[in-house]
This record gives sequence, structure tokens and C-alpha cells, in this order.
Amino acid sequence: MTNSIEETATVLVIEDKPDLKNYYELNGFPLGTVMHFALTLAEGRRLFYGHQESLDMIIMDGRVDRPFVETLELLREIREFGFARPILTSSNGYKYRIAMIEAGCDQMIKKVFQSSDLECLYPEIFRSISL
Repeated sequence: MTNSIEETATVLVIEDKPDLKNYYELNGFPLGTVMHFALTLAEGRRLFYGHQESLDMIIMDGRVDRPFVETLELLREIREFGFARPILTSSNGYKYRIAMIEAGCDQMIKKVFQSSDLECLYPEIFRSISL
């Protein structure tokens, strides 16, 4: 987790649109953020278990390459494992948003976010990068 100016935040992004990876690398996170990017739920699960101790945040698309219920199952699994840091999701539709929050999501975020969105929501995670 971020503790000093030398350290960076580490974020897992689970998003099934590969074109967003480059956008998020350039615009989505404050400079210096380490981003692990998964295009599928299976890859997201693998990356989570491989990096969960170093992750400061997870951002999940509400519908990644599978039915919505499988996204909810992964979200619940991550929370049941004991991951207590922020999980943000994006999803269209009120019923999907409610289901994501009930499954363990902390915050809904617009689909194409910018670094300033994250810095405003979670300054404690990104403050050392922005100094």
C-alpha cells in the first residue's frame, strides 16, 4: 500500500475492452501507478491471487466477457477472501448497480474515468504519486 513519495499505487483493472487499456495507461491513473490489466474474469482472478497483497484498488467492469452473474461471483469471492481495499465498478442500469454494491463494490465510477476522478475519490491512495 502507498506510504511514501517513492511508492506507487497498484491497481487491478478488469475490463473486456482492450482499447481502453492504452487509454487508462495514459489518462486513467496518476503518473507512476502500476496497472495490472485483465481482459477476462479468469485473467482477473489469476491476477488478483497473484498480486492481492500489493493491490491498493480493483476496478471492474460490470459485465466482463461473461454474464453479469459471473462478475458478481468474482466480486463476492474477492471480498470473501478478505480483500478490504476499494473495489470500484462501472455498470449501466440501476438494478446492476445495486447488485454490485450488495456484492461488495465500494463505489460506482463512470466507464471512461480519468486520473483526477480517482484522485478525488481516493486521495489517500494516490496522494504520494501526485506530489
